Amino acid sequence: MPDMRISLMKGETIPRDIKGRRIICCFCNDKGTWDTKTLEKFAKRFPEAKEWYLHKLPERLRYSGQVLFCPGNNENTIVAIMICSTETADKYGSKIQFPYMYGCLLQAMVKAKQAEASVIVSKLGTDMVEWQWRKLVWILNHAAEMNEGVTAIAVSPYDLSDIFAEPKKKKTKKKGIHRDHYMEDDEPKKKKKKRYKSDI
Repeated sequence: MPDMRISLMKGETIPRDIKGRRIICCFCNDKGTWDTKTLEKFAKRFPEAKEWYLHKLPERLRYSGQVLFCPGNNENTIVAIMICSTETADKYGSKIQFPYMYGCLLQAMVKAKQAEASVIVSKLGTDMVEWQWRKLVWILNHAAEMNEGVTAIAVSPYDLSDIFAEPKKKKTKKKGIHRDHYMEDDEPKKKKKKRYKSDI
């Protein structure tokens, strides 16, 4: 069981009590279309993120795995626009491309190390179901492991506290031998019949 290098919080938005510099992650697609259903609340809180994604990110740089860092809503906040999703869901109902997401998170970790900031992934910047959050937590934890000293926080609407919990060992009962069962050596031996000369 790997060590937990990140903090897990349950919530619908980014907690305001997280102090210090912050890098807020936002998952976008590579087609240049802003997901109004998922990211409209994000755009209201960080309007420059939408503006930069639509108008300041050239098409030649809008490829999967690319990260664009733009100003947040104050001097201590940076938004990391991560190109790691698609417009349409795959056969599992997921728009997230996890290998590219891992690459994007690593770039955010390096930036956070340089800026002495924390990296935050929340529902505000992505729309994922529980199994996707559980997968993200492992990926984020590994990215934090690769960049020691960086604080990473996952703010999920689901309770994920059991992910790093040690599995409980099952107690095994010793099976005894029932008294009605005999071992091979305990079986009664048959007596040999004596032979007489008259029988020959």
